Amino acid sequence: MYFTGNRIGEALAYQWKDFNFERRYFLVYKSLTIEYDFDENGNTIGRGKTIVKTPKTENGIRPLPLLDILYEVLYE
Repeated sequence: MYFTGNRIGEALAYQWKDFNFERRYFLVYKSLTIEYDFDENGNTIGRGKTIVKTPKTENGIRPLPLLDILYEVLYE
């Protein structure tokens, strides 16, 4: 995933259904993030909640090419 231009949250949110091995691309349409609750003093409460949601902007939803090296590793 290093050379694809993915953000860390996007890469962590992938599932197998996001990859199209026939056409050699994968779709970016979600991102993993951690949201925290805060008390009245601005301190975090608890450890935070892991949430999968859409990217911040509409341009964040995009297909990316499945590079040869990535295709080989994932296809196995």
